[in-house]
Amino acid sequence: MEPISYELIKRAVFKRFWAILLVGILGSAVAIFVAYVLPPTYTSEAKILIESQQIPSELAKTTVTSSTNERLELIQQRLMARNNILDLIERLDLFDNDPMTPTEQVAKIRESTSFRKLTLSRGRRNNDVAAFILSYSGPDPQVAARVVNELVTLVLEKNLISRSERANETFDFFKKDVEALAKQLADAEEAVADFQQANKDALPDTLGFRQKELSDLRSRRFTLERRLLDLQTSKSEAERRLELGRYGPEYADSVSPEEAALRQLERQLGQAKAVYASSHPQIRRLEAQIAQLRGDLDPAIANQTAEDRANARTLAREDLENKLDRIERDIELAEQEIRSLEERQASLEESISRTPQVAIELNSLQRNRDGLQEQYRRASSKLSIAETGQKLEVNRQAESFEVVEQAQVPTEPEAPKRKMIAAVGSVGSVGLAFSLAVLIEMLNRAIYTSSEMERRLQLRPLMTIPYIKTKADRRRRRRNLLLLVTFAIILPAVTLYALHVYYLPIDLLFDKVLERTGAAEMIETVMERLLE
Repeated sequence: MEPISYELIKRAVFKRFWAILLVGILGSAVAIFVAYVLPPTYTSEAKILIESQQIPSELAKTTVTSSTNERLELIQQRLMARNNILDLIERLDLFDNDPMTPTEQVAKIRESTSFRKLTLSRGRRNNDVAAFILSYSGPDPQVAARVVNELVTLVLEKNLISRSERANETFDFFKKDVEALAKQLADAEEAVADFQQANKDALPDTLGFRQKELSDLRSRRFTLERRLLDLQTSKSEAERRLELGRYGPEYADSVSPEEAALRQLERQLGQAKAVYASSHPQIRRLEAQIAQLRGDLDPAIANQTAEDRANARTLAREDLENKLDRIERDIELAEQEIRSLEERQASLEESISRTPQVAIELNSLQRNRDGLQEQYRRASSKLSIAETGQKLEVNRQAESFEVVEQAQVPTEPEAPKRKMIAAVGSVGSVGLAFSLAVLIEMLNRAIYTSSEMERRLQLRPLMTIPYIKTKADRRRRRRNLLLLVTFAIILPAVTLYALHVYYLPIDLLFDKVLERTGAAEMIETVMERLLE
């Protein structure tokens, strides 16, 4: 293979100039044809601005805490769901009389729809989305605009529904939580009240009072027991006096010594008379002593008769019996009071012994109630925040979407780039023809110049004779040129005929090309100027 050199390139160009030109022309024609025959694609788009919450979040917090980017992703996934797309296709009649299956139609819509997010590095957390552009590409500009406007409507509705549902779900959740906690708190308070009522005699709050009462009871019981002992002693003394007959005026506590001596002498005299005769010296001596003591005493006492003394003794016995009855009643009352104090003391001791266990159980119930109260307080606070968030969504004062640029009917197609396709195709065709010519020339083993002969054969020629064209060479050259021209004429004609029969009539195709390229307006302008 001959290496590339300037001479080789020059020879390849001169030798195959017409071939290169023909391939370039045909390739350019095909590229231009393809560029202007490709169906146009129109893109319509709408810009939606994401407005922040109107009320400062420090004063009113929203319950929709998910990022805008996350909600946009969810909205996009829901919007591009199969059922939603099929409903959109049916409402807008996008594929009327189209042989595509529903699955292919859904895929086509998804491929033609685009969400482009715009972020700002300032004013939003974590470079959150500040706006987004929703676009749709299709062959019909009217349909593209309708689809975008319909999608924008769906985006706004789904965003509103999504935020409202989130706020309502949050409010309902905390409302049910507060109601459940309120019922639990009421049950806990009722349990505490029932427990306090059932153990009211052993509550820790009354422990000091009960301990003081128990101390007072013990002191009172000690006093009663001493009094009972005194009463029992008095009873025994009274019973003994009754049994021994030690009652009467002579045993009274108010009798003087003289009167007591007189009564003693009288008892001795009575005993002596029962033994001795009246004239006995012992009897006379006692009578003399009695007479002397009577002279010394009060006449009323001294002159008392035996009957009087007997009556006084009877009265004294009755008084002693009455006193004994009173003592017995006092003893019975004291015993009853002591038994009552013992029962109360036992009850207090039992309640005091139960107080620690009651305190433990009561503290457990109170801790449960206090915990429920704290949960209820926190849940009520969250319910208030959720209610505020719900009001923000209802009043449209939370974050919202605003359409700042409605979708318009595009006037120019977005694709294909016809001029670029035609230019690239033309340049590529010429480049391909040139490359093929150079390659063929490199593969050609014929020697054309003395330098090639010297390089290949290592022989220097003595002289160089130029190529002499014969009549046969000239005829062959004319024949080849004629065939090339014929081919260049017939191929476009055949191509135009095929387009006219199988694609679009030539006149309509010509008008369409002029309209797409803008040449129609140019021709009209030129014609107007010529007519002027």
